[in-house]
Amino acid sequence: MITTSRQGHSMMKCVLVVLALVVLALVAGANTMILKNDYTSFNNAPASGLHVKDISDGIIFTNDNDELQLINEIHQEEQTDIYYEKGICPIFNLKPGINSATSLWVEGLKAGNIQDSILAAPDNLDGSLNAHLRDLSTRVLAVLSPTILRRSIHHVAASPNEGSDNRRKITAILEKLRLRHHDKKHDKVKILVFGGSPTAGSNCYRNGALKKDKSGPCAWPGHLEGFLNDYAGFDAFEVVNYAIGASDSSLAVTMMQHGLVPQSMKGPDHEVDIIIYAYSVNDFERYDNSANFLYDFVVAADSLAPCDGPRPITILLDDLVVNFHRHQSIDPAEKFHSEFVKMAQWHDLPLVSYSNVAKSLLLHNTSEELFVDYKKDSKHAPRGGHIAIMLTLAFNFLNMVQQHCDDLLYITGENGENNKTSTFMDPLHLPLIENNPSLNAVTESWKNRIVDAKEKKSKNCKNGGNKRCVFAWVAMRKEKEHYHHVDTPKDIMSESQDWMLDSRWPPTNYGLKALKENATVQLLLPGTVRNEDGSRTGIQIESMGITYMKSYSEKWYYSSLHVDVISRGNVDGNFTMPINEGNSMSNPPAILASGNYSGFHETHTSEYYTESLDIHGHQFGEGLNVTFRMTGGSTFKVIGLTFC
Repeated sequence: MITTSRQGHSMMKCVLVVLALVVLALVAGANTMILKNDYTSFNNAPASGLHVKDISDGIIFTNDNDELQLINEIHQEEQTDIYYEKGICPIFNLKPGINSATSLWVEGLKAGNIQDSILAAPDNLDGSLNAHLRDLSTRVLAVLSPTILRRSIHHVAASPNEGSDNRRKITAILEKLRLRHHDKKHDKVKILVFGGSPTAGSNCYRNGALKKDKSGPCAWPGHLEGFLNDYAGFDAFEVVNYAIGASDSSLAVTMMQHGLVPQSMKGPDHEVDIIIYAYSVNDFERYDNSANFLYDFVVAADSLAPCDGPRPITILLDDLVVNFHRHQSIDPAEKFHSEFVKMAQWHDLPLVSYSNVAKSLLLHNTSEELFVDYKKDSKHAPRGGHIAIMLTLAFNFLNMVQQHCDDLLYITGENGENNKTSTFMDPLHLPLIENNPSLNAVTESWKNRIVDAKEKKSKNCKNGGNKRCVFAWVAMRKEKEHYHHVDTPKDIMSESQDWMLDSRWPPTNYGLKALKENATVQLLLPGTVRNEDGSRTGIQIESMGITYMKSYSEKWYYSSLHVDVISRGNVDGNFTMPINEGNSMSNPPAILASGNYSGFHETHTSEYYTESLDIHGHQFGEGLNVTFRMTGGSTFKVIGLTFC
C-alpha cells in the first residue's frame, strides 16, 4: 500500500477523482472542471459509478461502496474545494503528457456527463424535451467522434510568450471562475456572439416533430450557456446571442466600435471575455475574394478591451458547410474557408472550423438532414446542427485550456522558476497580408501600427472607452440582455410624414420604416454627448453610419432614399428644438453631406447593409438636422444609425 499521511493521502484521492471524472477543462478556458454537482453530490451516485481504490502499485477504479463512502468522508474532512482553490492547471499538469483534450472528452462521454449537459437547453428547463434531446444528441455524438472533432482545430493561438493578450485573458478567465465559484457576487465569464439568422436560430426547430417559433432558444448560443453552467455545476457563464437576421459582420463592427453591447458587458467590472464571430454563412454571400471583413471584426472587438487589461479572446467560427446553394460549385466555399485559415495564422487568432466537422457527414450523404436540411432550408441548420456547433466549440475550448496549461508547465519550470521565453509584438497589428508587405518593410510597419493602435486606444479611453457619438442605435430584440441602448429614434424624430418606428413582435419587424411614396422624416441631433455625471460635452461629428435593408419583393421595387445632413447651429441637448430655429433665408443652413441608398436588389433574400457617410465641415458642438426623403418606391427600412 502507498504510505503517506492521512491528509496527504486524502488530498491525492480527491485530486485523482476530479482528474478522472472531469471532462471539460472548461469550456472556454475555464477552471470549471468540477464535477457536475460538486463533491457533495457523490452520495447521489455518479452516472459512471467510478470510484478510487488503492492497490500496491497505484490507484484503480472500482464500484466498491466503501470507497465511495471514504471519498465523502475525505470531502467532509478537508472542508475545501481543492479544484477551485488551486485552479485547473495543477490538475492538468499532475501527469503531464497523459491528459489531452481527447482523453478528457472521452472520459466525459463514458460518464454520460456530456450528454446530460446537452439537456440543459433554454427551452428544456422543465425537462419536457428530455426524450427528444437525448435521442437527437445520441445521433449527433455518433457522428462527432474525437477524430472528427479534432478536424475543427485549425489554429489555437495560445502564444506562450508573456506578452500575449490571449494568454493573459485565459489566465484572467480562470481566475474569474475561481472567484465566482467562491462567491456569487463576483462576475460571470461573459461570452458575446455575433452572427446572422443561422446563429439567431432561424428555423432551427426541426430534426423531429417539434414545431415551434421559427427561431429562439434552440440556437446554439443558448445551448452553449446551458451546457457550460450545467457541466460546471454552478452559474458561471453568461452567453448573449447578438445575432441579427439578414445582417453581415459589418453591422457587428459598428456595434462594437460604438459600445452597443449588453449592459451586463459594459464597464471596467463587466467586460466581455470571449467574442465569437459566427457570420460566415452571411459573409460568404457577399464575399469578394478579400478577408478584410474578418480583420475589421477582430479590430472592432479590440475596442471592447478594458483600458488597463487584455482584449477579449476573439474566436473565428467558420460554420459555412460546403455551399448551401446545393446546385452551385463547392469551390467558392472552399476558397472562402481558406481565407479564414490565412487570416487566423497571420494574425494568430483562434479558428474553429465547424465546416470541417460537418463536411464528412454531408459529402458522405448529401441527403442527410441531421446537420443540414437541404430539403427544407439549406441555409439555416436544424437543431442537430446547432447541437453539433455547440459541442465543436466546447471541444475547442477544452483544447485551448489544455495547451495553455501545457505552456505554463514549460514556462514555470521544474523548480518554480520562470524559463526565459521570447516576447513578440502583438500579431493583431501586423500589416494586412493582402497589402503584400515585403519582408524588408514588415517589421517597421508592424511597429508603427502598434504605436498607432496604442494612441487610438489611449484617446478612446479618455473618452470613456469607445468612439464618442451624439447618437448610436441598432434595432434589437427586447429581452433583458438587450437593454443597453440609451438612444432611440423616437428621441430625435421631428415632423415625420409616413415614417414609423416599428417595435412590434417579432424582432424582424423592428426598425425605422418609410410607408408611402415621398415619405419624409427629419431628425434633430445635438452636437454634444452625455457624460456619466449628466453633463454634456461638445464634439465634432465626422460621420453618419446607416444600416438598412435591401429586399426583392414587389413592394420594394424602385425603393430609394435620399439623405441630407445640415448644420443647424449651436444647440444644447434638447432634441425637440424646432428645425428652423436660428436659421433664416439670409443665413441658409449648410449641407454638410448627402447620400443615396437603394432598398431593392435582385437577390431573392432580404439583407441588411451598413454604410458610412462622411460629414465634412461640422463645427464643434453644432447640432444637425438630418432629412430622410423617399425618392423612389414606397418602402424603406433602417435598423441602425450612428452620428459620431
